[in-house]
Amino acid sequence: MLARSEARYLYCQPDPSYLRTLVRSCLAMSELLTRIEDRSAHVCVIGLGYVGLPLAVSLAEAGFQVTGLEIDTSKVEMIRRGESYVPDIATARLRAQVEAGRIL
Repeated sequence: MLARSEARYLYCQPDPSYLRTLVRSCLAMSELLTRIEDRSAHVCVIGLGYVGLPLAVSLAEAGFQVTGLEIDTSKVEMIRRGESYVPDIATARLRAQVEAGRIL
C-alpha cells in the first residue's frame, strides 16, 4: 500500500505527454468549433441516397462547402446537373446549391 504522500504525488503529476496531447486536442476542438460557427468548415457526406442527399443540401443551404461521395455514377451525373432523384429534395433546391458551388 502507498503512503498518503506517495499517492498524492502519483495522482497530481500527470505524464507530460498526456498534457501535450490534451492541449492539442483542446486546440483542435476549438479550431473546429470556430470553423463550424463561421461556416468555413468543409463537410464531406458519404453516400448521397435518401439520407445523404438531404443532409448535403441542408448543410450547403446553411453555408457550408459540401463534398459528396457516391459510387453510383448515375447519381453523381444527376447531382452535377442539379437534378434531384430523392423525392424529399426539390430539384430547384439542389440546383441552387450546385450552381452556387457549395455542393461538389
